[in-house]
Amino acid sequence: MITYRLDAHPGKARGLKAITTDGLLSIAALDHRRSFAALYGGTLGYRGVRTLKRRLIDAFAGQASGVLLDPNYGILLDDGHTGLIVTLEAPGHTVHNGVPESALLDGWTVGKAKRIGAAGVKLLLHLDPRTESIFKVEYPGPELVGEIDGIIGAPWAMLSGGADFDVFEAALRRACAAGCSGFVAGRSVWQEIKQLPDTARRDAFIDSTAVKRFASLTSIVHKAATSVWSKVRVEDDLDVDWHHRYGEAAR
Repeated sequence: MITYRLDAHPGKARGLKAITTDGLLSIAALDHRRSFAALYGGTLGYRGVRTLKRRLIDAFAGQASGVLLDPNYGILLDDGHTGLIVTLEAPGHTVHNGVPESALLDGWTVGKAKRIGAAGVKLLLHLDPRTESIFKVEYPGPELVGEIDGIIGAPWAMLSGGADFDVFEAALRRACAAGCSGFVAGRSVWQEIKQLPDTARRDAFIDSTAVKRFASLTSIVHKAATSVWSKVRVEDDLDVDWHHRYGEAAR
């Protein structure tokens, strides 16, 4: 029996509603910084990276339940209607004893992310099931994917991790059958743009292949994924004085 650990006070519940569609996660991950800055020999520059990210955001609009952006290149690129998640991390990460470790971006905080309208934040952490969070998990293989739900006991989404699209699509099907609530996908959907410096060819790829890929992933999720609300205990003991109890502990 799974004991679900994620409690949703009013603020957290609103955040979950903002980044889900019918309780399911279809997140377009565009928080990459170094990889975008290095495209085409680093010729895009700051404004060019922002323009390309905006192009991808617009392409997935209407399909994505949320978009994951970075505070360096991605702020104010979202359409204001899709749920916004912002990373807290500095670019890149190190590996210590086989475990990836990240650092917080200097000068950037949860409070600042909230003030620009973010519904959630993203942080790379070694899995600790005691954390009250939605987890994004890399595919552990067919032998272990069925164990994730019982270990985490909270909503989780499949992270594409830059895998080839066909590989990730198959992994997502298995993950949905094992209780996941959706996906967080970036490079697996659009990484071929690295070989397309010509704007017209790049746009054609985005509007055809990338959009179809995102639609396929979203279709899998809506057919087979598990709603986040089945694993979230929403606070329902509200009364006329609930706001007095909604303090620091609920932030």
